[in-house]
Amino acid sequence: MVGGLSNVFHLIGWDGSTVESIRESIGFPLRIERVLREYSNSSAEDALWIEARLNYRQAVRREFERLVREDVPIAELPKFDESELDNCEKASAVEQT
Repeated sequence: MVGGLSNVFHLIGWDGSTVESIRESIGFPLRIERVLREYSNSSAEDALWIEARLNYRQAVRREFERLVREDVPIAELPKFDESELDNCEKASAVEQT
């Protein structure tokens, strides 16, 4: 996951991006997250998909916060390699294109 975050860190300062704006783009607004969780509780068919994405975003956010807190230099982050994506990440990447 750190490899993917190196691309996120390269956004800081680019086109007005800040740590806060990137932080906001990683997660879902709390209201949306609550609605998604409520829906996943009522729809077994979609529950796994929704929970996987919510959990992935939370993991990315935790790692982002750790890197910000530890002030890890961008140069020390590994380059992003799409072959390292898990199935959930690959599905999300396809949906965003």
